[in-house]
Amino acid sequence: TYTLGIDLTGNCSVTSNGVVIDGANNKIIGNIIADGVATGTEGYNFTIKNITVTGTTSSNGGNGANGGAITIATSTVNIVNANGGDYTLDIAGNGGSIVISSSTIVSVSANGGNGGPSYPGGPSGGIITINGPSLNLSNTTISALGGTGHDERGPNGTTILNYSTFSHTNFRLSALSDLVLNGPGDSPGDLGAFGGGLFGTMPGDHITTATQCNIGFAGTYTIDTSFSRD
Repeated sequence: TYTLGIDLTGNCSVTSNGVVIDGANNKIIGNIIADGVATGTEGYNFTIKNITVTGTTSSNGGNGANGGAITIATSTVNIVNANGGDYTLDIAGNGGSIVISSSTIVSVSANGGNGGPSYPGGPSGGIITINGPSLNLSNTTISALGGTGHDERGPNGTTILNYSTFSHTNFRLSALSDLVLNGPGDSPGDLGAFGGGLFGTMPGDHITTATQCNIGFAGTYTIDTSFSRD
């Protein structure tokens, strides 16, 4: 475990698995970089907590390697990436794993990398889990796309959201193989595949304007007032 004593300006490099950075409520005015650099080197697994990171927090795979595992708790971060490494000569890497709890984020990605012509299928997107009693993902973007191969894209990844209350205005997601929403009582639960785009209205929401009538999930929706428009 490494603890910040003051705010730091510049980048912080992580080159080993199992690193924990405790910001002690200080800032890194820059990036945290735990990318695999060499061909075949996976992103490094690390944890940050009680910290603000103004730049990018990343654990991307090197050429052909998987993204790493990032755990974030009680922090404010900007962009978080654990993408698989591209590799034009062979198989690309799978997206990594990202777990974020009680934190503020802007953009999160765990995409599969893009492979070369010798690999018929693409690598998988990763798994992104976000936890928070009052989860606010308004104006946030999440992506866990499968990577590309010679003739097809690999399986898209999974996003799991655990919350008591959930704000999601202008929340956007990539296409996903599985979207799980564990609200109170673990409801609405596993919603299956998501086609990608604006998250829209979710089961249990109360609709008061036409702009909320963007319904993409099975479930019950309540219209609280009359309105015109499609």
